[in-house]
Amino acid sequence: MLYRDLRKAGVLCWFATEDLKAGDKFPAEITEAVQSREKLLVVLSKNALNSDGVKQEVILARQSEGKGKREVLLPIRLDSAILHSALEWAAPIRKRRHIRSFENWQHPPHYQKMLIDLLNDLRKE
Repeated sequence: MLYRDLRKAGVLCWFATEDLKAGDKFPAEITEAVQSREKLLVVLSKNALNSDGVKQEVILARQSEGKGKREVLLPIRLDSAILHSALEWAAPIRKRRHIRSFENWQHPPHYQKMLIDLLNDLRKE
């Protein structure tokens, strides 16, 4: 739903589940997608924190930031797992970034407000 709504709002998006084609080299395509984008919207949840793919995407985005680019990583959360996580790769996100809450995203009025706020965040330089 979020991917569709971001695209509808004119945000150019790449989402592995939607954009990878059969036969694509998974790690290489993910690396290229992360390194070639201005922003990486990372959706954090209990499940995402246990994903090696999400971990790798965050590490790649932080490396891009370290090379002098502007802030690349834009975290949102679906639950409070990131706020209590002891994972080494997640700690800098929790300590140094505002993580916009998308809790209650299942409720349309809340979701619409959160989407508008996120779109504003994405449009900021």
